[in-house]
Amino acid sequence: MNQLKAIFTILATSGVLMACQPQQSEQTQSSAPQPTIETDIKAFSATQEDATDIEHLNTFNTNFITMSNEMYHELEQLKTQNTLQPDFVQRRKRDQALSALNMLKDLELSTPQGHYIQGMLYDYWEQQLKFLDGQQQQAPNKNIVLQAEHQLQHWQAQTKKA
Repeated sequence: MNQLKAIFTILATSGVLMACQPQQSEQTQSSAPQPTIETDIKAFSATQEDATDIEHLNTFNTNFITMSNEMYHELEQLKTQNTLQPDFVQRRKRDQALSALNMLKDLELSTPQGHYIQGMLYDYWEQQLKFLDGQQQQAPNKNIVLQAEHQLQHWQAQTKKA
């Protein structure tokens, strides 16, 4: 359940950041087709390190949520004060993507399933950074993050059964 809260917080924070973005960029981003959620769970063999990697991924989620909530409150406060500038929002969105990438790089995972989830999350934030930097036209598909969370939830459930 914490993972669902994590994903909704990430997506909500992204939504707030998008709402603060200039109108032209919103139109560019919203016109991009969004594929349906990939719900296929990839099968992995259980390892002795599963619980440790799950813990590391949950810690990433917690730390990312904390950082995103702080950013959200900062932007909301500036918006309320009518001092929020589009370039500041753009910098904060870029900061968020860079922070996510750095936190993901710092994860010391040792299982194939952990690396798989880490890779999906890293791919999303790398695409987000490229989009923010104008290196790609289409915003990343948020379903990548949802798929990573589904995989993590499945993994946790499988680990608890064992």
